[in-house]
Amino acid sequence: MINLSNDCSLEFLVASGALAFDGRGYPWERLRLWNNKLDPSVFDAIVLKTLTYKPREGNWRWYNSHQVVKWLHNKQAEVIGHVNSIGLTNPGFDAWFKNIAPRLNPKWNFIVSIASADAAELIAMGQKLNSLPLVAVEFNSSCPNSPSERSLLDNTEEVVFLARRLKQATKHPLIIKVSYQQNYLEIVDLLEDYVEAVAINSVPWNIVYPGQKSPLPKKFGQGGVSGLAAQPFTWEMVRKISRQGVVPVIGTSVWSYADLAKLKSIGARAVAFGSVFIKTLFSSNLPNEYAHKWQKEHGIF
Repeated sequence: MINLSNDCSLEFLVASGALAFDGRGYPWERLRLWNNKLDPSVFDAIVLKTLTYKPREGNWRWYNSHQVVKWLHNKQAEVIGHVNSIGLTNPGFDAWFKNIAPRLNPKWNFIVSIASADAAELIAMGQKLNSLPLVAVEFNSSCPNSPSERSLLDNTEEVVFLARRLKQATKHPLIIKVSYQQNYLEIVDLLEDYVEAVAINSVPWNIVYPGQKSPLPKKFGQGGVSGLAAQPFTWEMVRKISRQGVVPVIGTSVWSYADLAKLKSIGARAVAFGSVFIKTLFSSNLPNEYAHKWQKEHGIF
């Protein structure tokens, strides 16, 4: 469990983007919500899909979802994850704040994820978020599919500078989202007094499958890998950040219920469910059932 400075506790979260911009999910998930199979209230917080200051088209369109998200299979034809190049498709912060934020379900807990390589934009978003009853704010410093923020992937000093400025602007606890290709241990070390948890992003295709062609159309880039296929990389991050002992880390790349125990054993203090929502879309065993089962069998994570 991760205990934040605002007395909120985190054990099980919905990862950024899994349930869209309001926690109700995407059109294909709404039926599960309506028939009570999907219960967002089970989670300690729902991290909303990352917002940028200005509207961002990204790559996703309602008619091309099958092109920007692809299933990944092993040699036995078993699904082992996804690769996506959705990018930071979003309506822009002000439009979200005006049109979506007022209708967030007050019974659910939210973390708003924001991204920018511009300090003024982050500060403006952070200050506006002070008016909302949030669990935390997530600074996404590492989206692999966003050209505008790509400069942050190899610029530790800039990530640290931006995170510190954002923390000065927001009253909410701050979570930093990092990726495998960043100098993430140094980032976490330098932000010890500014962030209260570490989240982990998807892993670029060329790191997981070096020298292999991505199944995504070339115009969308190679994409980021999530799920079971990403575990060797994201779980390595969990181990290293946990051993560093500076800031608690949120485990990721959950692909089965058994993964919860594995993540706990390597140092995760909480768990975020992301692409597993797609895996379990047509299953009766959704991630909220994972959380229920763990709490019944083990109590606190």
